[in-house]
Amino acid sequence: MLCEIKLYLSFIKVYISSVMEYRFAFFVETVSNMINIGSFYVFLGVVFEQVSSISGWTYYEALFLVSLNWLCTSISGFFFWTPMVSLAQSIRDGSFDNCLIRPIRPLKFCIFRQFQYTFIGRLLLAMFFLTKSLMHLEMDWNVGKIIYFCITICSGTMIHGALLILMGSVSFWVIDNSEMMNLITSYDGVRTLIDFPLSAFSKWIQVLFTFIVPYAFVNYYPAVFLLEKRGDTVFGPIMVYLPPIAALLLWIAAVLMWGAGLRRYESAGA
Repeated sequence: MLCEIKLYLSFIKVYISSVMEYRFAFFVETVSNMINIGSFYVFLGVVFEQVSSISGWTYYEALFLVSLNWLCTSISGFFFWTPMVSLAQSIRDGSFDNCLIRPIRPLKFCIFRQFQYTFIGRLLLAMFFLTKSLMHLEMDWNVGKIIYFCITICSGTMIHGALLILMGSVSFWVIDNSEMMNLITSYDGVRTLIDFPLSAFSKWIQVLFTFIVPYAFVNYYPAVFLLEKRGDTVFGPIMVYLPPIAALLLWIAAVLMWGAGLRRYESAGA
């Protein structure tokens, strides 16, 4: 494990060195991503200028909900975004074969060689607004909540990463999975719905984001626990303790899906 971490850090060092050869492009891409995410925070503020709460959630509670989601999205994006979004193209043009001839597993190599630095801006914004929300919420922190918060970040990151791997793995069966990827990765995709309280939606959406595409375990259920909004829990109070289990099950499904796709893969060559 230690050797793999050192190897990954070496990949990142080489990749960042190549990127920094074009410093202006690095700056523009990072700032552009910050503006994209910042626009949603502006939208959230505009919404709460018209209403005092959404399904009982105040502005700063919703801000905490949004920022928790974007924090996990940003961390997972560093590692999984580019490898999975670009997987379909690499399969079509045959460059994926390079992953099969390396002395490490194909999934690891795909992740190791492509670090998405543009998520730095998103991470900084998420951390800023998360801190801002916490300052106004005045939460009563204790050891248990601190540990729960750390587990939540890890679980949320794993859930986002696993869903990217699942959608990326579809590339082994279809020619172009861009629309499926957009469904969960784009700013107007289904993921944006969890930037609002799950209790505000109809029952079928609650079922969708809890049991099928378990985004609710990234921020909603953890926020219910941390903000002590137990009366707002959808599907019972036990759900606030399940983010790690949801993340583990989804990760297992993602690895199995990847393995099945890899066994089916045939090179683009003759």
